Amino acid sequence: VKFDASNAVVSAYKYTLNTETLESDKFLLLKIDEYQDVNEMATNQEVSKSFSILFPDFVNGDFLYTDTHYVDKVFRFSSLGNVKNFTISIQDSKGNQLVPCPSDFIDSHVPVNSSIKDTRDINGNLVRDYRAKTNYIRHPLYEKLQNILMFKIGVVENDIDRAIFN
Repeated sequence: VKFDASNAVVSAYKYTLNTETLESDKFLLLKIDEYQDVNEMATNQEVSKSFSILFPDFVNGDFLYTDTHYVDKVFRFSSLGNVKNFTISIQDSKGNQLVPCPSDFIDSHVPVNSSIKDTRDINGNLVRDYRAKTNYIRHPLYEKLQNILMFKIGVVENDIDRAIFN
């Protein structure tokens, strides 16, 4: 809230989450820039370029859980064993980049301390602490803006063209 010299409210700001829902979309696309040829063939070019398709599984409160149906990716003749980093993006089924919030939305001055707990007053009402990731929508670790991805990576080496006898 911003006041003028006579203590009248000049402007007030309110932060709200995007109310657009992902559960009504057919699927989401997980893209990894380092791996373009990922064995997905489709008439939709965005699907063909994606690393994996994330199908909606179930919704729990404000959280959307997705499933890949345990699709194995095989990268023949690649340097997958030398992975140094991933550049990941998530897109809707039309290929539009999902952006949880503008880059200037995150408050970089908040200490990133996950041990701050919610506190309540004598009546049991929640006392807002803007250092807590559960309360402050602009906190870098605000739970509703987080994505959790699990990757299981294994390397299988071929024994062809190797002498197996002494």
